[in-house]
Amino acid sequence: MEKLQFGKVLFSRRGSYLAIDKSDDGLLIKNVSDGTCKIAYKIPFSKNAVYDISPRSLIVKDGGENEICLFGRYGLKIKCSGAPLIMEYSERKNVYNVNFIVGNGNEIKIGDTQSNGFTYFKTENGILSVDAPNNVGKESRKFLAKREYIKLSFSGRGTGNYFVLFELFPHGDGVPTYSDETFDESATEAEKDFESWSEDIIQGDERKTESAYIMWSNLLPADGYIKREAMVCSKAGMTRVWSWDNAFNALALSRYKPRLALDQFMIPYDFITASGQIPDAVSATTAEWTNVKPPVQGFVYTLMQKKNPYFSRIASLSEIYFPMKRNTDWWLNCRGEVPSYYHGNDSGADNATVFDAYDSISTPDMLALIAVQCKFLSDVAKRLGYLSDEKKYAAFADEFEKKAIDDYFDGRLFVRNGDSGEKYYSDSLVPLKIIILGEKLTHDIKRYVIERLKNDFIGRYGVASEALNSKEYATDGYWRGACWAPDQIIIADGLYKIGEKELADKILTGFGNAVAENGFFENYDPHTGKAQRCWHYCWPIAAFYEYLELSK
Repeated sequence: MEKLQFGKVLFSRRGSYLAIDKSDDGLLIKNVSDGTCKIAYKIPFSKNAVYDISPRSLIVKDGGENEICLFGRYGLKIKCSGAPLIMEYSERKNVYNVNFIVGNGNEIKIGDTQSNGFTYFKTENGILSVDAPNNVGKESRKFLAKREYIKLSFSGRGTGNYFVLFELFPHGDGVPTYSDETFDESATEAEKDFESWSEDIIQGDERKTESAYIMWSNLLPADGYIKREAMVCSKAGMTRVWSWDNAFNALALSRYKPRLALDQFMIPYDFITASGQIPDAVSATTAEWTNVKPPVQGFVYTLMQKKNPYFSRIASLSEIYFPMKRNTDWWLNCRGEVPSYYHGNDSGADNATVFDAYDSISTPDMLALIAVQCKFLSDVAKRLGYLSDEKKYAAFADEFEKKAIDDYFDGRLFVRNGDSGEKYYSDSLVPLKIIILGEKLTHDIKRYVIERLKNDFIGRYGVASEALNSKEYATDGYWRGACWAPDQIIIADGLYKIGEKELADKILTGFGNAVAENGFFENYDPHTGKAQRCWHYCWPIAAFYEYLELSK
């Protein structure tokens, strides 16, 4: 198996709500259960520590050797070679947080409001000591009694390995299960789970090892609000399911794990309201409703159908049809006569320059996405025998294609104020994504998009989110310059539809090279391919797999 690099990937495993990250002075144990990455505990190591990561375990060599594995949803075990090990409770600076310690000897539990529960600690064949000064009588008690810090020290008893056992209960107290299996049993179970899960993805192509590990390790079990196994964007930082990231994650899985892919696609639909809205993002404990995300579902599902006939089965189409229909009707009924984004976050391109003049805008790409989705619904309705729906959505598809083409181009593409209809021009890539309409576009629009892409947007490593010659361009400007995976897929697909294969291939190859050279990150510099922002990230994988197909 291709060797993984700690720092490009973090340490976690399928089904775990814990993730282990690297810092300058050691390791951070993170709890991702509430859609954030709260640091639960720190394990100090020197800057000279050497790390060896695999799906089985994380080995740290720093004077002695410590091997870490994960088990269950919130469990962690460490096999220590003899050198002392320290764990430090990580306190958020809030005077109203509470923490306390129960028990003594070689098994204790720590309760704290930051984790909303308890963490159990035990050592086998070792000694546990606690340094946690009691602040009774100190000035801080005018708010709450709490320990100023908690430091756990573990050491061995004579020769041989000793073990540190850790289990978190973020919903209150519980019964720890860390002694149900040995360290080697837990580590081997993780190793075998990855091997069996990834076998049909890697299929002898070692270039897929890192991507398979990232998808596997970003999987969370059904829990709380989330009713299906869920692939979050990244346990390194973005630990929710956003309502368009999920579709591109489904696309990455679609050839290899069709049922899991369909579950990713369906997660936001599990939350659909009576009016048909789906949330911006969800986690096991939260759902966010202020914003939405662009209606990419019909577009992406058609790509999934090309990858795997599973998605064209009647059973699959019946599962996705009604929630997609209800959500499409929400866009048509609840976002004005011409549907608008109310804020950059609604578009997914949060800070793109198309939103510099107004928060609320109507855009040709959004109308194009609705048109594609309505065409998809019409085709599925025909397949399922819903004849009135077939006609209804075919008419909507025609209407929104016409609006996108006729009302947002005057020799240049532009967007409109969502309230007044006033035109606004920018150097953002957003309007150019109208290209997904393919041959439905006029000759002038196709020529305009192609020329702008060639002259202004395509860097060595893909399509930039802002024109490279724009005065607003910033290499790490988020949606004001960086290369993003969804943009590469959307633009390339539109170019393929109009016969511009060479240009589409160039875009996917450039982006694929950025991923191959630098790892799986949120976005990339279009000139250098430098990886930027959140890491251990899932959604470049769909575009990376397109690149691998081209390079065969």
